Amino acid sequence: MDLLRTMPSNACFCNINSTGIPRLRRLLRGLAWLYPDIGYCQGTGMIAGSLLLFLEEEDAFWMMCAIIEDLLPASYFSSTLIGVQADQRVLRQLLVTYLPDTDLVLKEHDIELSLISLHWFLTSFASVVHMKVLLRIWDLFFYEGSTVLFQTTLGMMKMKEPELLTLDNSAQIFNALSDVPGDVQDVEQLIETSYRVAGSLTDVLVDTHRRKHLAYLMADQGALVNPESVRNLPKQQISKRQLRRSRSLISMLLWGDQDDGQGGKAK
Repeated sequence: MDLLRTMPSNACFCNINSTGIPRLRRLLRGLAWLYPDIGYCQGTGMIAGSLLLFLEEEDAFWMMCAIIEDLLPASYFSSTLIGVQADQRVLRQLLVTYLPDTDLVLKEHDIELSLISLHWFLTSFASVVHMKVLLRIWDLFFYEGSTVLFQTTLGMMKMKEPELLTLDNSAQIFNALSDVPGDVQDVEQLIETSYRVAGSLTDVLVDTHRRKHLAYLMADQGALVNPESVRNLPKQQISKRQLRRSRSLISMLLWGDQDDGQGGKAK
């Protein structure tokens, strides 16, 4: 049912006979088969659809595997979305440090930022920014990892901060925040602002915050007795793909079924 709702304004996905629909269906079914603990998540559809605009179907599939396994926390696309929920708490904590004026506005107007930003993270910005902006963000995301999601968000909000500080109506502030990603036109300015504001943000710091907030979320659900104890926090991981590569024809001709000389069969 989500296939036609993924990118309805794009010619490749706008109707049931569009070329992208069967490709997207196969890709998402493949992911659900490969990662049964995740199954299907709406967030993966937007990311996969965007990848299919530039990559062949199989390449897009393996890119999705890399995003799920290597770039984002394992619990990001789970049925509880606990991983992306933890990231929203991390973002709120980082806002206090890096953008205290914006944080004060949110507190004064009692605005829950996660109601707006959760979808940004769940789709890695694929659903909220112009494609030319998305590709530059993804360049950094694929190269540097998920810390870029926080840096980019903080950069966007910094660019919007002068306007937010002039508003005194909660509804206006909420709407302005919702428009933040779509208002970005100059991607180079966004990147420069992101690194100027949050260039000191490291993977280690983000991971530390993630583990803390994940523990508290799990404690709220009764999964942990003492959230202050890291030892109580189970390792969040998924069963990674296991592939066996066939031996080359030359190897088979030279050595047949013998060991590869390294104590085991060639894989």
